[in-house]
Amino acid sequence: MFQDGIPAVGAEIPEVVVAGDVPDVAVLGECYLSASPANTTGSLRPDCIVAFGMTRPKQEIAAANDYIISELGKPPDFVLEVGSRSTGRRDYTIKREIYANQQMLEYWRFDHTGGLFHDAALAGDRLLSPGVYQPIPIAETPECNYRGYSAVRELHRVAGQLRFWNPNTADYVLDITENRVQCEVAETRLGAETAACRASEAARLATADQLEAAIIDRDAYAAQRDVNAAQRDDARAQLAAAQELIRQPQAPPRPGPNPPKTGYNPHLTTAPAH
Repeated sequence: MFQDGIPAVGAEIPEVVVAGDVPDVAVLGECYLSASPANTTGSLRPDCIVAFGMTRPKQEIAAANDYIISELGKPPDFVLEVGSRSTGRRDYTIKREIYANQQMLEYWRFDHTGGLFHDAALAGDRLLSPGVYQPIPIAETPECNYRGYSAVRELHRVAGQLRFWNPNTADYVLDITENRVQCEVAETRLGAETAACRASEAARLATADQLEAAIIDRDAYAAQRDVNAAQRDDARAQLAAAQELIRQPQAPPRPGPNPPKTGYNPHLTTAPAH
């Protein structure tokens, strides 16, 4: 893909889904771009830079806010300039020549006004040979939108906005506003799911408490039942003992001493009547 740090003409660029998911891909915004450290005075500052096959961590490149080609070993694969009143003409004249000489594989220009700042609403160039760009065909849709194919990502101009088309999903890559809305929706969904999980956990704990209380009541009932059964068995034993006692034959009473006769005094003798 690269020859001596320079992209080979016609080389295919690996597809980017999300730059954060690919360690060796750097996507930078408004980063200074220069050929060497000695040439930083006249360095350009593209609105977007995409570079593949980076050996230096992209966080370091972003922190330095400098893309120095001689230090990183290769020029960016994709450069984008957004038209403005002050620099619009330079974007499609002087900068185009500079980027071709620095051998940027693709150079794109976008004008949200539809062509007031640039020579076209959407334009792109692909490197044919060092210093030579070939314009990339731009198709205009019936809705007055524009689209052009990039090896990095297909670009569309839709309703005055630059959109990146993902052929894998057949849809546009989310812009900042759409991404923010999606994040808010995801956070709302996550909050609802978290609340539901907490409610479910609270219900589970309440059910566990109820189950524990039911177990305690069951054990208490079982204990009382055992006490009642013991009392019942004791009462039955006492009743059986009483019935057994009743069924036994009664012994006759023992004779005791004869009681003295009424009015009899053995010490008193009565003389016979004469």
